[in-house]
Amino acid sequence: MLFLAVAPIHAQERSDKVNVSFIKKSEPITKATGYMQNEASGKWVQNENLIKDIEVAPKDSFNRGFTAQNLIWFRTATLQYNSKKYYAFYYYYHSGQYKYPETKVDWMQFHATRFLIADQDQYNTFKKAVMDKKGEFIKLSTIIASVFEIEGDYDEPKLLGLMTKALGDDKLFNDYCVGAISQTLNGKSMVRFRLPEDCYFTQLNLGDKQARYFEISFDEFKKILID
Repeated sequence: MLFLAVAPIHAQERSDKVNVSFIKKSEPITKATGYMQNEASGKWVQNENLIKDIEVAPKDSFNRGFTAQNLIWFRTATLQYNSKKYYAFYYYYHSGQYKYPETKVDWMQFHATRFLIADQDQYNTFKKAVMDKKGEFIKLSTIIASVFEIEGDYDEPKLLGLMTKALGDDKLFNDYCVGAISQTLNGKSMVRFRLPEDCYFTQLNLGDKQARYFEISFDEFKKILID
């Protein structure tokens, strides 16, 4: 005997996902000096837009792409999700990987984008601490969205799509940070900072000891601190 079960199924409308959009974008930081102390020589090494313990030429894509603490530009933007205001810290940088990682053969260079998202309270606390210039270690720590990496040329629609996905994912509990020290030293106001990364490295390299960081004038850093 054959039994046929029929359940009512209603056709659903197809609808495109609506991604968040940037409300306001800061000016980008395009130049910052990276400092790192060489453990063998004890000397401080500086590079433009890169933290590395050896001097690296501007066109040395291998050494620049081998660390995520390098920048082509770094900026912030505001966005809104579920009627709440959020702030994105995101940067475009040199990256790369070996075609054959087991043997470390054929280095392939490319660009990538990373971002971190904070809510309004977190951002305002960070901004106030930077503006106070007390020389204290400031760590904006967020679990709202992890650091995501997008390989290839800068693609804002793709970036916004991933930001929307991150904001809607309640399973993201990774601890990522932006770290800074804002102070006046020898009559000059400046900010030392690290780009968005795992909080462990922010704490180790800027909080516990100022060993690996970018340095920029206070006025230059201030331009990414939008309302």
